[in-house]
Amino acid sequence: MTKPYITIKHIIVEIVGYVLTLMAFIVAIVGAITIEGPIVTNYGSSGEPTGYGSVASLFLPPAMNLATLVLLSLLSHFGKDSYYHFRHPVRPEKKMIALSDSVMMVFVISLIISLYGLVMTIMLAVQNGTGVFVATIAMSVLVLVAIIIMSIKLEKDIK
Repeated sequence: MTKPYITIKHIIVEIVGYVLTLMAFIVAIVGAITIEGPIVTNYGSSGEPTGYGSVASLFLPPAMNLATLVLLSLLSHFGKDSYYHFRHPVRPEKKMIALSDSVMMVFVISLIISLYGLVMTIMLAVQNGTGVFVATIAMSVLVLVAIIIMSIKLEKDIK
């Protein structure tokens, strides 16, 4: 099913998310081959190790990213337009713009999550607890900023 409001910009953002996830899988493969023994999989707030696991744990962030990307891609490309709800009624002539903005928001957040997965895989591979904490805070802020910016754009576009 072709969605007229999904443009080449949407597709590029979507593909970049998949490329970042592929890069995370490559990091996981290299790490699984080169790292011996258990790795630190959990850090306390001070950056000290609090949990250990197999090197196979490196595949968890990219696998979760891939599952998220596939689900959001399927919903965006094949889901019903009614899946997107708006705070205010959208005039018929503004519906395509509203849907385009909404799908872009989904793809931008997916891209941020993919970037976070790549960074987390790298941090797990190099065993950097401080980096994990900083990456988590940065991802949370990026998602919040993206939601605010895209929501403001959506509200402006549908008025």
